[in-house]
Amino acid sequence: MGLWAEDATKTHPAASKQPMRHEIRHNSPMRTILVIDDNPAVVTALDMLFGLREIRTLRADTPGEGLAVLESERVDLVVQDMNFHADTTSGEEG
Repeated sequence: MGLWAEDATKTHPAASKQPMRHEIRHNSPMRTILVIDDNPAVVTALDMLFGLREIRTLRADTPGEGLAVLESERVDLVVQDMNFHADTTSGEEG
């Protein structure tokens, strides 16, 4: 569960059970965004952007693939392209 100052009590009696300063504690799981887009450059750019904020990016190339990801993964936000190729969707559904 992390490093605790109680381990230091063996060498330093004044140590308390407070978390050490360098310890990073995350109370919530990593946030996850699903990007549904058939353009790999868009997905890569968003992945890089979200990665700067420690946000996990999942990718789907089609709305159908996106639905499959939603059935199997916990997703906090969906970013979807509304201009897919004509054989997939017309972009006017949304």
